[in-house]
Amino acid sequence: MKKIAIIVVSALALASCSDDFLNKEPLAVGSNVTFYDTPGNCELAVNAIYDPLQWEEMYSRNFWAIADVASDDAEKGGGEDAPRYKDDQPPMFDISTYNVNQLNQYIIDMWKGYYIGIGRANAMLDQTGEFVTGKDSTVYKRMRGEARFLRAFYYFDMVRIWGPVPLVTKTVSPGESYGIGNRASGDDAVGSKQMREIYNFIVDELTAIQNDVPWTYDAANFGRVTRGAVKALLAKVLLFRADVFSQNADYELAYQVAKGLITDPNNPHSLEPKYQDIFDMDMLKENSPEILFSIQFIDAPKSDSYNRDGQGEGTIKPTYTGPRYFIKDDGSVGSSGDFGYGFMMPRKDLVDQFDANDPRLDMMYKPNDSIYWDIPSKGNPKWYKIYYPSYTTGYYNKKAGLNYNKFASLKAQSSGKDIPVIRYAEVLLIAAEAGIQSGHADDAKTYVNLIRQRARNSKRTMTAFNTYTYTPGTIPADLPSVTLDDVRKERRLELYCEGHRYFDVVRWGKADEIFGAIKQDVAGNPVSWKPATHGRMPIPQEQIILHSGGNLIQNPGY
Repeated sequence: MKKIAIIVVSALALASCSDDFLNKEPLAVGSNVTFYDTPGNCELAVNAIYDPLQWEEMYSRNFWAIADVASDDAEKGGGEDAPRYKDDQPPMFDISTYNVNQLNQYIIDMWKGYYIGIGRANAMLDQTGEFVTGKDSTVYKRMRGEARFLRAFYYFDMVRIWGPVPLVTKTVSPGESYGIGNRASGDDAVGSKQMREIYNFIVDELTAIQNDVPWTYDAANFGRVTRGAVKALLAKVLLFRADVFSQNADYELAYQVAKGLITDPNNPHSLEPKYQDIFDMDMLKENSPEILFSIQFIDAPKSDSYNRDGQGEGTIKPTYTGPRYFIKDDGSVGSSGDFGYGFMMPRKDLVDQFDANDPRLDMMYKPNDSIYWDIPSKGNPKWYKIYYPSYTTGYYNKKAGLNYNKFASLKAQSSGKDIPVIRYAEVLLIAAEAGIQSGHADDAKTYVNLIRQRARNSKRTMTAFNTYTYTPGTIPADLPSVTLDDVRKERRLELYCEGHRYFDVVRWGKADEIFGAIKQDVAGNPVSWKPATHGRMPIPQEQIILHSGGNLIQNPGY
């Protein structure tokens, strides 16, 4: 899919719910697309549903600004110096210090992006139901399964980010859209009934389509929704629903779905043998059996094509998160914005959770590390020591990074490196966490220790540029028994800076304790967690104004 999806979506966007159109209407509304009656054309519509995931305003930047930077895993980073630290990406700074409000541009753009995807899914699903019994019924059933998964995926993100949001499951007219609200009948002040309806909708959709999509595709279509992705997301949503609503029966359901995926003889997924290869900085292992679902990208074709307006290609995340400053030959400090802006810096608190020498720490740049780069841009790349100003943590996230050879081949700051969203290690951790909660502690120990075994077998030594020898180590050792806290800690160690931590802490009910303990950022700016928000972001003010019916209610604390 990586080869074809991004190429075709631009034309379809003109016929579907465009970004500009959403500026005029509060929610995605009806489409006049009429070419769903051929599988080829319908597939273009499905590709367009994937499209918003690739935008800078979504997973390439804004999503991780909440999921990672607003958590205790990472600092915002960036900035030319400490006084100007907060002026580099101000919307991200406000999110990171819990001073976000309803005018935050990141929040505004994400809301639009999600409803563009939902609107496209609704349009496709509304107009293809009649084709599931025709001569191409299997193909349409698969494509509808993809659309339903993506719509459920978008809603899962939205309910975690905003809590109660409008649940729109069919195409609506502009007139209808103005009166749509985000509270169920008889709801409470925080929208609990609306949230439950959203979670129930997601579970029902994913349960219904488990057998509608295949386990695998050919190489050209890698990245489309698979049966494994559906089952993994279903298990994750059930685990979240169990925590959010204290719905204990869902722990058993989540455990059974995750274990069913793990033990299914048709399941093609497994742990990548070496942890570092999941995030291969040469982009040679992006089709790893560990990946159940990822955001697909292709390299941006020209210097100005990374995604400022939602229409570009490639992800700028590797540039955002790479080291920013280097020590030059004469001892002075140089910077290379083409390589890195220094955002999403892992916090020392995260590093301290690891056993010393845990190979998973390889995916961070650490104090005294060097990087192979051509700072003077004179065609003479070599090793340069990374420089850490006082307003940095001393660490940079390498998971989104690229090696010099790959970066030097780009024609822009944006690359085609995929962003993993669901991987097999998380399925094991879901089964372990849900298993602990539902009386399956032995399985939980097995699954956690499989992850720890893979980690210690990833111990490596560089023998030449980008060449390593592996010598299995003893750290991290197997756990003789596993508690809920052990599983939660392992989830943090395994999945750090991959878009999970903020939502995990909130669903565990520990946000006031953990985020409330952070009093200032690395540059000395005050940080003030607000319990009244319940960990939810504000609904954009422009959307509240556009919904003239008055049914779109702002979240508490804003």
